[in-house]
Amino acid sequence: MESIELIEDLIKRAEYGDARAQCELGISYENGLGLSQDYIKAIEWYQKAAEQGHTMAQHKLSLIYYRGKGVPQNYNKAFEWFEKAALKGDTLAQFRLGNMYLKGQGIIQNSQKAIEWFEKAATKGYVGAQNTLGNIYLQGKNEICKDSNKAIEWFEKAALQEDASAQCMLGFIYGEGDGVPKDTNKAFKWFEKAALQDDASAQCALGTMYRNGDGVPKDANKAFKWFEKAALQENASAQCNLGLMYWNGDGVSKDVNKAIEWFEKAATKGNAQAQCMLGIIYDNGNGVPQDSKKAAEWFEKVALQEDASDQCMLGAMYWNGNDAPQDSKKAAEWFEKAAIKGNIDAQNFLGTMYLNGDGVPQDSKKAIEWLEKAALQEDASAQCELGFIYGKGDGVPKDANKAIEWYQKAAMQGNANAQNFLGTMYLNGDGVPQDSKKAIEWLEKAAMQGNKYAQCDLGTMYLNGDGVLQDFKKAAEWLEKAAMQGDKYAQCDLGTMYLNGDGVSKDTNKAIEWYQKAATQGNTDAQCRLGIIYLDGNDVPKDAKKAAELFDKAALRKNAGAQFMLGLMYLNGDGVPQNWVTAYAFLNIAASTGDARVIEKRNQLQKQMTSAQIEMGQDLSRKLFKKINEN
Repeated sequence: MESIELIEDLIKRAEYGDARAQCELGISYENGLGLSQDYIKAIEWYQKAAEQGHTMAQHKLSLIYYRGKGVPQNYNKAFEWFEKAALKGDTLAQFRLGNMYLKGQGIIQNSQKAIEWFEKAATKGYVGAQNTLGNIYLQGKNEICKDSNKAIEWFEKAALQEDASAQCMLGFIYGEGDGVPKDTNKAFKWFEKAALQDDASAQCALGTMYRNGDGVPKDANKAFKWFEKAALQENASAQCNLGLMYWNGDGVSKDVNKAIEWFEKAATKGNAQAQCMLGIIYDNGNGVPQDSKKAAEWFEKVALQEDASDQCMLGAMYWNGNDAPQDSKKAAEWFEKAAIKGNIDAQNFLGTMYLNGDGVPQDSKKAIEWLEKAALQEDASAQCELGFIYGKGDGVPKDANKAIEWYQKAAMQGNANAQNFLGTMYLNGDGVPQDSKKAIEWLEKAAMQGNKYAQCDLGTMYLNGDGVLQDFKKAAEWLEKAAMQGDKYAQCDLGTMYLNGDGVSKDTNKAIEWYQKAATQGNTDAQCRLGIIYLDGNDVPKDAKKAAELFDKAALRKNAGAQFMLGLMYLNGDGVPQNWVTAYAFLNIAASTGDARVIEKRNQLQKQMTSAQIEMGQDLSRKLFKKINEN
């Protein structure tokens, strides 16, 4: 009874022209609250209130026309009333007006106007507008240029209001290095914030980081936990990843049935990787009876999607042989499907396969054709590969000009390998005039990005004063960076610097440590220098036997210094049984380099040998020389 009286009172006030009552009556008719639902009457009362300038009524009227509730959809009228409400400061109306300008609904499309209205709403703290601005600047929609810094600025405003989708987007931006330096720590921080709010995409991304050890210690158990959380929220990518973990027994006991169960959940949502895996499983009869028909059905789903990135992914699965049997021929088939559609990664893969004759007949012309397609889409890795092909004359006439042209294109995009190759060409005057200044410029760009080869070259230049003022401290800094990344030449040079105390405190133990790292990678200079340390017994116990073993390794790999030292050891019976024939053989091989000191030592020994010993020594020289050249 009370409810009826309230409605009657509302109607009376509305009829007397009370705008607020008119709006409330419109809401009652629109939603069937105390009155029979009636969109026409709702519009009538909203219109009366709206014409009196009632902001909420203007907004409500806009939405009815925008959505076509009970009346034909009418973007023009929706725009008209949204604009009135927006001009009066209605935040949500400002956001919706921005969307209409962005999409060209009821008005000519105008991205700048859209941004103006989004910014009005965003500066009032409206998260939807902040996220929309972030996405516009991230993607560079319409005439708006991509601007990752502005995108981050708006996403951060939303993220600081605990908006999980914005936090997740920040994770992806930093994780992929999209327009900003890649920062896995920041990516993890934002993904974790979003994941703890149950954002499935962020949970899946965290699972991927733990699985790959990307910015966090590799942890299959934590990866499984996050994938499972996202999968239970119906995230298809997470469901597929769970399937892969069960399939490979990664972080969980291998279980083919559970793997298939998760693959099917993801595949029915259109996840191409899961569809590929099911196709492969049924095609090969892995854990299930072989079923060519089912395999074909799943592969057809991938093909029917006509999605180049999915086709490329399937090619990569066959190429890598991680989750599918390695099959270069099938990889090439899928890469070609994707490459024809313009997929850059597929064009790159296909170019490399034709270059190496892997899965396809070797064909340098086709390799260049596919790489050029990717390169012309401004793909830096393809541009760099083309520079390498022309620089080395790999299947094509060597062309330094073309090599420089492609390297420069890639280098200008920040490709560290191209920057390193350019630096090396200028350093050595390879196809270009020698130019130490340009060499350093490009090598430093590559080295700052962590390219170990550039770091090693810079270190060597400062060590030897090659094109720069000699600077042992700078040499040590760059060589250590490269050495820490496993560069054997840098490790060897760094060992020598510690041995001599050049640019670093003299430290024989550190010298030995770096020499050993380089020596285990087959660096003959390191093997030889380490041998000398053990032979001389300077700062370490003398160990002639270990020295001989190291000299032998280096000597059999064409190191003339080690051949000479080994010859002396056999001559004197130091660490090895004395044997003049073997000593002569190694000294004779070392003498072929033209070193006067070695020739003199060989000739001195020869004078003390019999004709038969000399003949035996020369015969052994021939055999060793052949063995050395076969290594």
